[in-house]
Amino acid sequence: MSSSPTALQDLKLPAKLNELALAFAKMPNPKMRYRQLLFFAQKCPPMESQYMVEENRVPGCLSTVHVHVLPFRDDEGIVRVNFQGDSDGQLTKGLVHLLVKGLSGCTPSEIGEVDPEFVKATGLAESLTPGRNNGFLNMLKTMKKKARDVATEFEGSGSSTASVSPEES
Repeated sequence: MSSSPTALQDLKLPAKLNELALAFAKMPNPKMRYRQLLFFAQKCPPMESQYMVEENRVPGCLSTVHVHVLPFRDDEGIVRVNFQGDSDGQLTKGLVHLLVKGLSGCTPSEIGEVDPEFVKATGLAESLTPGRNNGFLNMLKTMKKKARDVATEFEGSGSSTASVSPEES
């Protein structure tokens, strides 16, 4: 399947994820996308060891991948989340960094509405093995669940103590 910038626009992704997805969709071939993922891996900050625990492990990935969610309230009191992610594999580290960059700062509902089909529209699906593609979808699924779960807890507690501003991530 060839990548299609128009198809991406139809998916109504959060702004940052859309920007990143569009950049991948415009790349001329799978090799360039693969190289970009490896570049993302180099830019991915290491996850703090306290977050590399079983509850943050993404199931169903060929590599060991961890994702941690940090809720915060923006200036208008809206609950948003930032993510941290890491992997022991370079390609999967690039994939998790793509999602961390694209979804951090979003509301849980924005994250919940991300259509997993966006991976096809970016052209990434044709750059990845079926196992890696499945792992990427598992990362997205895990991030959606974590955002939903922590937002429910965060909103229910009325807490404003758990906060990491988008500028800090």
